[in-house]
Amino acid sequence: MIIFTQSLLNMEYDITDTELPKAVLYFLSLHPNEHFTTYEIHQRLFFDKICLKLKNNGAGRVCVQVACKNALKEYNGIKCTHGDTYYLDIPSKVKYNFDEIENIVNNPSEYSHISFDGPYKDDETQTLLHIICENNRLDLLKKISKEFDINFLVTNASGQSLADVIPQNDMESETLRTFIELLMSQQRTIQVKNEIELKTTNTILKTKNYDLTVVVNNQQKEINKLKHDAKKYEYYNCLLWLSLFVFAIMLLFNGIVM
Repeated sequence: MIIFTQSLLNMEYDITDTELPKAVLYFLSLHPNEHFTTYEIHQRLFFDKICLKLKNNGAGRVCVQVACKNALKEYNGIKCTHGDTYYLDIPSKVKYNFDEIENIVNNPSEYSHISFDGPYKDDETQTLLHIICENNRLDLLKKISKEFDINFLVTNASGQSLADVIPQNDMESETLRTFIELLMSQQRTIQVKNEIELKTTNTILKTKNYDLTVVVNNQQKEINKLKHDAKKYEYYNCLLWLSLFVFAIMLLFNGIVM
């Protein structure tokens, strides 16, 4: 039960512990399916003059926080996400056939035109993953995570993540916990995959570098051999010219003697 003291709320406004949760319900009913933090709810209750008896200070925000928790317990339509964000869940006009959704999960080859992270049929705001999480279908979420390579960071047309649409009455939601575990597992898998790809790339580069080194060394050997052969031919060429010179001198000397 909420106990309002003079320090928290001005009693002249005649507020009871049931009226503020009703004010929260009324405000959320004006904005169905929209998410608001307790701070935003407090501000709107005050500035939209829905609850004139509410104070625009820290004490007033505490009252709204307590009222939101009580409203969550009292009214089935109110949902909570992230422990501090509330919304009034009004079912969409789009009715989801979960028999078909189960078929899609169990027989994806027959529904190749539908992706888990893309729009589902004529509903352009939600993906299959969002629909599954929004309806707390933990069984389908687990099955998808085991058999398909999907992106758990996908967002819908409203920019909401899968965690944003998971309904919960407290932070111990089994679906939310499972989703977080699957997301962390996926991130670890991606990290390991990246590490393996990096190691493979490094191995390939090292192999190519070794092969290139062998080619360069072989070419250097060929160059050194050509240099050696060139010096050898130069030496023989000098000997040839020297022999011709000596032969010419001898011919000249013989001619002089005769």
